[in-house]
Amino acid sequence: PAQMAAKETEALVTGTDNAADAAAARKAKALPFGGRLDPYKHIDDTTLPAYMPKRGQASDVRGPRTEQRPMTHVEAAKALRDKFSADGLTWTPEHYRQLTAQYPDGVPEAALDEVMATLTTPARSSVISSVISIVNGN
Repeated sequence: PAQMAAKETEALVTGTDNAADAAAARKAKALPFGGRLDPYKHIDDTTLPAYMPKRGQASDVRGPRTEQRPMTHVEAAKALRDKFSADGLTWTPEHYRQLTAQYPDGVPEAALDEVMATLTTPARSSVISSVISIVNGN
């Protein structure tokens, strides 16, 4: 039975009627089924589903928050002194006192320009006191 099935299978694969023709086809290295067999036919004939992009969703995960430590008064004074000298102004001990009074816990680095603007703008009270002293003649 197994030998008979092997002979029938070989005849079917080579497309011949007898064992001699099947052996000749095998010796000539003929293609099985006369080259009509496509082992990937079922893959090529399959209709694949159309690509559907997945819609994005907003993420509830928050990114890491980075906080910068505030500059110490000395670090801020050094940075402001450089900015003052670049603008042609002079850094004085009075500026340092105002800086420590306005920012007792340190100066945020992002606020340096704002600090410089407040330090270079003369205080209203000093202007009024100088006007009063001029009027009084002192």
